[in-house]
Amino acid sequence: MTRTRAHILVLAAAAAAAVTIAVAAPAQAAPPSTVDVTVTTAGFTAPASAAPGAVTLNVSTSDPEGAWIGLVRLRSGVTLGEYLDDLTIAFAGGPGSGEASREVERDVTAYGGVAVLNGQTASTSQYLAPGTYHLIDYKEVGRPGLASTVRELRVSGRWSTAMPSARSHVVMYPTAEGTGFLAPERIAAGAPLRVTNVSTQLNEAILMPLRDGLDGADVAAWFADMSRPYPFTGGPSGMVVLSPGLTQVVDLDLAPGRYALVSWAHDHETGEYHTAQGMHAVVELT
Repeated sequence: MTRTRAHILVLAAAAAAAVTIAVAAPAQAAPPSTVDVTVTTAGFTAPASAAPGAVTLNVSTSDPEGAWIGLVRLRSGVTLGEYLDDLTIAFAGGPGSGEASREVERDVTAYGGVAVLNGQTASTSQYLAPGTYHLIDYKEVGRPGLASTVRELRVSGRWSTAMPSARSHVVMYPTAEGTGFLAPERIAAGAPLRVTNVSTQLNEAILMPLRDGLDGADVAAWFADMSRPYPFTGGPSGMVVLSPGLTQVVDLDLAPGRYALVSWAHDHETGEYHTAQGMHAVVELT
């Protein structure tokens, strides 16, 4: 193990420990809290409350477009409308998207979530302190009526503590070019995966099935110029935007094969996709 790799893993372990300590539960805790999110072409349904501590979102969808369900908490003084306006500009790309991405990070703490394909299910677990959060389907950003699709989640009551364990760990970390992935070459298909963000920006860890013969350079080239041939054989699954310093465990329903690990988030400084700047990795699900 190189000094650089060891340093990154130490930072990731510290981030995970800090999240656990920050929401340390009382001695008598409730069973794990679950939030079932069901997505259809008409929108999504979810319960309005959950217990604090370890919370698992179980997401399923029958929408042909799939779903990108994320969980955020507004920072003090920020309205939902202000956040959604900044998010829409950030997602649009082009001039202003970099600064809008910076504003989004000032607006909310993003607790991750999952991208899931039609007919599949996925789950994500993270520690949540008591308070008010919002569930959002990111695929609706830029479409009319976005605010009406957002669901409030109130977290209160007895604490739950049982965070799922994970066999593999992916870390998002700062590089000279922006952000990179530290990921194992092989990840067990169908097993929980821990993802930690020790970078300086909001970011994602999305798995895309990769065409035979292509590598990370082909992926970066497509993110830089999407008029190029599509390098993937299917749609996205994985963890949606997570704030720096946070960690979560995702459980995905994916077949074995070669996947590109990418991010659809934009860099604050350049407005470009992080993946176009080198944030990618090729992994084998076995």
